[in-house]
Amino acid sequence: MRKIVIGVSYFVFLSANNGLFPEALKAQPIWLEQSDNRSISIEIRKPDKDNTTFASTTLWLSTRWPFIAKLILVGELPFSVVKQDFGNGFENSESQIGNPYLGIEFRSLGSHLFLEAGLRLPVVTSRSIATDFGQLADIDRFEAFVPDIATVLAAINAKIKSPRNLFVRLRGGFSFLTSTGEGGATLLPILAQGDDSELYLIAAAQFGFEGKRVNLTTGLTGRLFITEDGSFGKRNFLQLGLNARLNLGRFRPAVHFTIPLEDDIREVLDLVFGIHFGVRI
Repeated sequence: MRKIVIGVSYFVFLSANNGLFPEALKAQPIWLEQSDNRSISIEIRKPDKDNTTFASTTLWLSTRWPFIAKLILVGELPFSVVKQDFGNGFENSESQIGNPYLGIEFRSLGSHLFLEAGLRLPVVTSRSIATDFGQLADIDRFEAFVPDIATVLAAINAKIKSPRNLFVRLRGGFSFLTSTGEGGATLLPILAQGDDSELYLIAAAQFGFEGKRVNLTTGLTGRLFITEDGSFGKRNFLQLGLNARLNLGRFRPAVHFTIPLEDDIREVLDLVFGIHFGVRI
């Protein structure tokens, strides 16, 4: 079943590359509303992890800034704070600023496709409880909390919409990680092996309803580990996502859930809950 789902996702990506889908998908991150207008937003994500308190969370501050008719500058700064409570008065807390993202998004007028490219700068220098927590908070963006790693990302996006406001969204591309120090130590080996360079194929397939006031989305996101040996099933992972958003003029509040489908990840994480608040300025 996993092979079928992954195969469908990558077939969808190839179909988008051949221009079969007409509208552009706003991306990065894929689950949240993006605007061609100037905007700022804050995203809060809370992994359901044992021994962590309610105060443990990750914050993602982001902005979008159109500066040429066809180009949008995108910036993102992640932050992780975790507090552990093991009982008997034993507690531990840490915080960490993540690797910031700087990118551009391009859409040519009349084109069927939407392109994105960007770089995560290597700000994190060592592994900690806070970096592990941050990686679990959003596995689709786990590079934001990998130490001594610079990341180059590029993807192509597409969207089709029916007259009844139903839509399908598709995304495919790659994420290239390169070491800037001792290598990227991660909580789970499936995320990265700590070598000098790692390459992933990334893909997503979503569908939902896009109304005047309410948007509902569900779908799958996934990655395929290219630079490691092993069976196909050991080199990919999938997540199921659910998202609901209100359209309130300039304001865009949303809630979302992600559920990992990979057994190795489910051993330490069952669910991530998130809220998002965006403002067009």
